[in-house]
Amino acid sequence: MLKIKVKYFAGFRTITGKKEEKIEIPQKTTISRLLEKLKIPGGEKKLILINGNRQPDNYHLKENDEVSIFPPIGGG
Repeated sequence: MLKIKVKYFAGFRTITGKKEEKIEIPQKTTISRLLEKLKIPGGEKKLILINGNRQPDNYHLKENDEVSIFPPIGGG
């Protein structure tokens, strides 16, 4: 099992009821599988950063990774 930290921002704090949490996940868990485990809606647009960097959805999380989940950022 791996220990990671998950931080939620904006509307995702409302969805989860949490600002952040430390969780254990199985080895070779991808970002996609993590979002399923956390019950983050699949159709919901989001920005996921791992240790401050964007990674593909099939990125395998590692021990002590920090996952930040943001709603889409718009501008204009």
